[in-house]
Amino acid sequence: MIKYQELTIIIPTKNRSAYINSLIEYYNEINFDSTMIIADSSDEVNFQIIEDKISSKVWKYKITHLNTNILDVSQSILQATNHLKTKYCLQISDDDFLFDKGILNSIKFLNQNPNYVGCQGRGISAFFSYTDNKVNCSNPFFYRMGGCEENDPIKRVIHYSKEKKNIQFAIFKT
Repeated sequence: MIKYQELTIIIPTKNRSAYINSLIEYYNEINFDSTMIIADSSDEVNFQIIEDKISSKVWKYKITHLNTNILDVSQSILQATNHLKTKYCLQISDDDFLFDKGILNSIKFLNQNPNYVGCQGRGISAFFSYTDNKVNCSNPFFYRMGGCEENDPIKRVIHYSKEKKNIQFAIFKT
């Protein structure tokens, strides 16, 4: 059986505590049972809101909340990687959700294909708004995700620089 326990999710954020609070609830609801690292560059107020949420109940997974308020987003992500202890890693934005079956299928694929260093599924996006006590949703649309099967590292870099594909939501071996 494929389990989440092989995966760490890294989430950089800055002053978006409401998004983080929703994310940690979502991953609890899908029975995520591994580790989430929040690299938080927020001000003191937003940082404390997240701290209060984390300490408000017992979660099904481990949450590490790093104070990275003097770092930019790239440095925050790098700081979070210093805490990796799992076989796989995923970095997402604080307003993105990944489907549980997609995560598990990616882990399964990587376990079965040792020559691959990462994989990802399809991207779908929709915009939500709230007016007159009603939630409105735009038509969902798919967007281009990364894909590269080059064995040569230089060829992979050239491929990604030409294609400009999104690799943020990929699960990678650590």
